[in-house]
Amino acid sequence: MSTPLLERLTVLDVQAVLCPDPQCASPAHIEDRWTLASTDGPVEVLKVRCSAGCWYTVLADDLPPATDR
Repeated sequence: MSTPLLERLTVLDVQAVLCPDPQCASPAHIEDRWTLASTDGPVEVLKVRCSAGCWYTVLADDLPPATDR
């Protein structure tokens, strides 16, 4: 049985990140994270919400570090 979304969100730590869109300077935060299997090993995927209202699903390795901009 899956965990309700509300319960998962209250357990997650809120982590501030930069928006994955290079054209957007808005701050964002990670809403959810999960791991997918791949032929090269597990891959961490993040669901990110920008303060401008955009949603992105990105690989954790592709998320720009906060010091990039």
